[in-house]
Amino acid sequence: MLGYCLQLTLAHRDYPRALKIITAMYSCTNAPAQHIWPSSVFAFRKTQGTSEALDFLKSHVTQYSCNSVEILQEVLMYHIRLGTLDKAYELVTRYLHSEPFRQNAIIHGYAGMMALALDDDRVKHANETNRLAQELKDTALSTEADGIAEHESDNKDDIFRDLWYSPTPMSTGDSNTNSLDHSQSDSWVAKAINHFCQSQALSPTLDLFLPFYVQTLVRSRKFIDAKYVAVQFCHYNPFNPAGYRVALSLLNADLVLERRAWVELAKKYVTLDPVCDLQQVIFPLCTHYEHLIGMGYTEHLTDVIELLARRIEFTRGCETATFRRLADIYYRTIPAYWDRLQQQVYSKLWESRLPWWDKFIFDDPTLTDYSDSQVTLRHLLMHICAAYIFPAHYKTFGIHRITSVKLCSEKRQILDQYLSSHYLNVIAPSKDKSGQTDGKMKSNT
Repeated sequence: MLGYCLQLTLAHRDYPRALKIITAMYSCTNAPAQHIWPSSVFAFRKTQGTSEALDFLKSHVTQYSCNSVEILQEVLMYHIRLGTLDKAYELVTRYLHSEPFRQNAIIHGYAGMMALALDDDRVKHANETNRLAQELKDTALSTEADGIAEHESDNKDDIFRDLWYSPTPMSTGDSNTNSLDHSQSDSWVAKAINHFCQSQALSPTLDLFLPFYVQTLVRSRKFIDAKYVAVQFCHYNPFNPAGYRVALSLLNADLVLERRAWVELAKKYVTLDPVCDLQQVIFPLCTHYEHLIGMGYTEHLTDVIELLARRIEFTRGCETATFRRLADIYYRTIPAYWDRLQQQVYSKLWESRLPWWDKFIFDDPTLTDYSDSQVTLRHLLMHICAAYIFPAHYKTFGIHRITSVKLCSEKRQILDQYLSSHYLNVIAPSKDKSGQTDGKMKSNT
């Protein structure tokens, strides 16, 4: 009955009465406190403020063991919202060595995140203090020079934080920072690494803190350890793309020594995420295959074509760069190794994709907007690829829909610069009686 009354008062936003009902429920010996504490916190926050709600939560952390982890997480969130990270870290470390928190990977991960946040706050404060001191000392420097230096420093931090693309060591800050500041920073970073390590050991499948764990190792210049952690996570979790993103970004930063490991992970990653980053994963993998093909390993022709075919299939032909790469491969690579057996292999590879090639690609309504030269280029590249891949069906794709369009001389010149290499194979300019090009193109097939 009291539970029903509590629901009714909360629905009507009568929070003072809800607190009275909650007090009555807690006075009962068989009160289901583990179920009513969220409503109690909500009512406290609405009537008496965040501090009272926080005190209420702290009193429940160890009182109800079945919900203690969840309650502690809520307490930490309240501290984070209030900006009291030092109190949050002190609280979480107080419970880390007791049950059931000791065996909870999430709590250890939160502790690592808070240690990193506290270190970032210390670094920002130290850098700001050093910057002000430097400005007072070097008053002769121009404001413009100071702005350039600050902008370059910000760019370094942004590059470091963007771990997926280029994981680089974090700047150590101003040279005037004393040794005590460095030792404090090393202490916080070491604590964060220890917390993340414990979290990963307790739950090897947890990817929530993996990027921050690896980033912290990179910050402390433990590059070998960072690579090991990321690659091992991929081995233990072969179907989790999050680990592959972190591992590939690290290996890509040292591709000269880690090319083989990068290629193996990239092959698995593209099967899990066919629409992954085009410039960072798909095209570098294509370059690897093309290098092997140039060395005589022609069996990788099927691999590179299958890779681009899956990309086109899952993106429904919306990327101009993918068609350009596929057309270049057919133009430069395949003729040198073309034989009857391989031609049959390529035909089987594309045979199942013939229906969607016309349905998902050439029926795109956006392709009728020929005022956009980029869209026009993509459509022309589609026809070039179709002429290479489906020579018997090429005429059914409606080449006349675009070859009959008259473009301005500037856009026609841009398109012709790229298409000129394919004229002999696919498209050739038609000429009028005076021998001048009339701006139209027709198929040779």
